[in-house]
Amino acid sequence: MSSEETQAPATVAEEEYLQSLFWLQEAGLPMTGANVSRAMQLSAPTVHEMIGRLERDGYITRASNRAIAFTESGAAHAEGIVRRHRLIERFLTDVLGVPWDEVHEEAERLEHAMSPVLEERMLAAIGDAKTCPHGHPIVAGARLAGVPLADVELGASVRILREYERAVVFTLGRFERVKGPGLVLLAPFIQEMVRVDLRIQVIEIPSQDVISRDNVSMKVDAVLYFNVVNPERAIIKVQNYLPATNMLAQTTLRAVLGQHELDEMLSERKKLSADVQSILDAQTETWGIKVSNVEIRTVELTEN
Repeated sequence: MSSEETQAPATVAEEEYLQSLFWLQEAGLPMTGANVSRAMQLSAPTVHEMIGRLERDGYITRASNRAIAFTESGAAHAEGIVRRHRLIERFLTDVLGVPWDEVHEEAERLEHAMSPVLEERMLAAIGDAKTCPHGHPIVAGARLAGVPLADVELGASVRILREYERAVVFTLGRFERVKGPGLVLLAPFIQEMVRVDLRIQVIEIPSQDVISRDNVSMKVDAVLYFNVVNPERAIIKVQNYLPATNMLAQTTLRAVLGQHELDEMLSERKKLSADVQSILDAQTETWGIKVSNVEIRTVELTEN
């Protein structure tokens, strides 16, 4: 029985690694565990374990110098994964009108559920299109002249961003654009990037000494929920948005509660939380931050 007949189907995790390896190969970069680790921002042991699994399953081989190469079936499978992803992106933009900078996340949700029949219908729907909305070839070897991916210089660094991450890219120190998710290529020596997480983050506002309007001393703490909605502003407009948001939350909490009497703090906690959230949201908007919720947790009287 041939190895292809006995080859186990690739898991979703394995397909993500095969996709990353294909992107490295397509960009002309060495296919090594170290490059995969850097590209996917994963620890070396995690990558080493998965690379070993891909080798055991017959998708790749490893040379004595640790260079990785696709097997015939592995190359076909990786190419199919990338083709399917880019086909979905093109279909979403051309047929469904989804903005090009939103299709990557949607394609990642759909690509593992694609059937051959649906793939054929999508191909028919996009007509003569040869590239995805970002300019990368749908079919290997069908690249159009001028597409940056195949023109990247040797030595360029590659990063792979998850769907909740964006890269703020600087060229010669000047802001160029926000990239991601997916594959991000940086020109050697002249470009650098700052990775930004778009997920909701939680900050515990430490206990604050507050004096109410009726001169009662107390300690108040709270929890703040926020996320970055404009990566460019979050990196350029403020040195470090996380501690800046934390410090602003502390001062805002003291200022808002100090305008109210103790009875109001105890009976109208939800309203006061909403007031703090509204003020913080307005003040952090210029930093590209969206404050979605503030919860006042405890209000304790001090001993004096």
